Amino acid sequence: MGIASDLVFIIAAALFGGLIAHLCRQPLIFGYMLAGVTVGPYTGGITVENIHDIEMLAEIGVALLLFTLGLEFSFGELRRVWRIAFLATPLQILLCAVMGYVISIALGLNTHDGIWIGGAISLSSTMIVLKTLSARAGLESKTGRIMLAILIAQDVALVPIMLLLPQLTSDSVSLIPIAIAMGKSALFLFIMYFAGVYLFPRLFNIISRLGSRELFFLSTLTVAFGAGFLSHELGLSFALGAFVAGMLLSETDFNHQALSDVSTLRDLFALIFFVSVGMLFDPIFFVDHIWTIVLLTVAIVAAKAIVISSTMRLFRYNRAFSWTVGLGLAQVGEFAFVIAKAGQHSGNLSAESFSLMIAVTVVSMVATPAFFWFGEFISKGSQAEGPLETSHVIEHAVPLAGHVIIVGGGVVGQYVARVLKTFDIPYTVVENDYKTVTQMRDKNVGVVFGDASRPTILEAAGLKEARLVVVTTTNDHILPPIVEEIRRARHDVPIVVRVEEVEDIDTLSSLTVEEIVQPQLEVGLEMVRQSLLSLGIDGARVFTLLGQLRAERYEPMKTQGHGKRLA
Repeated sequence: MGIASDLVFIIAAALFGGLIAHLCRQPLIFGYMLAGVTVGPYTGGITVENIHDIEMLAEIGVALLLFTLGLEFSFGELRRVWRIAFLATPLQILLCAVMGYVISIALGLNTHDGIWIGGAISLSSTMIVLKTLSARAGLESKTGRIMLAILIAQDVALVPIMLLLPQLTSDSVSLIPIAIAMGKSALFLFIMYFAGVYLFPRLFNIISRLGSRELFFLSTLTVAFGAGFLSHELGLSFALGAFVAGMLLSETDFNHQALSDVSTLRDLFALIFFVSVGMLFDPIFFVDHIWTIVLLTVAIVAAKAIVISSTMRLFRYNRAFSWTVGLGLAQVGEFAFVIAKAGQHSGNLSAESFSLMIAVTVVSMVATPAFFWFGEFISKGSQAEGPLETSHVIEHAVPLAGHVIIVGGGVVGQYVARVLKTFDIPYTVVENDYKTVTQMRDKNVGVVFGDASRPTILEAAGLKEARLVVVTTTNDHILPPIVEEIRRARHDVPIVVRVEEVEDIDTLSSLTVEEIVQPQLEVGLEMVRQSLLSLGIDGARVFTLLGQLRAERYEPMKTQGHGKRLA
């Protein structure tokens, strides 16, 4: 079956590895790497045959990760941390490369090996850091955003590093390849800027108006992979192109839905990436050279932590914050594999140094959660130093708090919004019809474009801080997944839902909602009220009768303990 059987082995091994990691209360990436060692070429038994093809799929995983990172990290945020991204990070890369060279020479490696190892260890792991931050709910923290800025700048620096290393280990230095690469980079950025301003918004506008989720998803992948392909054809990084496309889309109304659609596919390919990392690990080489590997890993990690934290201190961050960032980025990154392979293929990196570099990279990646823990420990012990310098803090817009989320921007949703506005109650509308979104934006209504059954969309709408969710959509088929996703994220938020058919009330009786409103029933009851009042029936008797009729229809659900009335 070729690559199909390899994927079956990888996914099955990742499942068992993930279960083992979960039972041991370790991050799932440990289990994925363990799975890679198990199905890799160095352990025997079931072995993946098409290793090169798997590595190509892993590259897609890196590209999708950076694409989603771009969707969440806008140009505005990058501008706010430009000193860190464009001044501190290049300095940090240079110092780490020099330290890596010095450590390699001290361990008896030759000059060429030292130069390539220095370049390889200068970059940190975007994949590992993002996964670790996500597991610790730290992506939106100040530390997390600063780390992201550094990682982005490091990923961009891969191109000049790959150009400079061969020049540093050759007999003669030529500036022509570097000049050509810079010209290609400028051309790529110009094309992407033009596409981001004039092409992407129009494309997604048209696709969104068609109302097809599949076409929107395909459009997102086309943009991500198309930009990656263009970047690769110009001699740049495939992942870098996807990241730039993500940043351009982050400035549009479509970023949340694009992120929601791609997240599952990203996680699948990220799994393949971590397995591919484990496949490169040679346990026999590790055992035979364990002390050299341990010594080199400790020396590199310590050197990187010192260099990065010192660089942060140079840019006026306090010691606790600087050490947290330094230790969090102390591991060797996934692009070390790319650099090491290029060095081996060019004959500038010996086979033993290549295996040594792979082992050090894997070990440092596995130890990353421990680095984060140690950084947090130091940070807690140094709180007396005072707060982080405010001149470099990333400032976010104050999110809504105590607001109402209205799912559906149709007639009913807009009516609810109008009433809430009269009471000065803040609200956010979630709508998946882009024409309606545009109309509401023109009226200065806060609205999020996307599917409310997706956690990313609900998070963008501020579900964690909401005081009430009102679901006004007329599509009863998507009500259960919407309510289930809301309850998964917030079990305590009140939910009011609208159902079109009376029979659907029974379907929703198993969901924990505070109130169900059925338009046909309410219209019927209102007509009964108007008719009885016209016949001269006492208003108090009419009110009592209507309460009994409502109870006959709505109360069976509530007596089962599934919800409670707001009124």
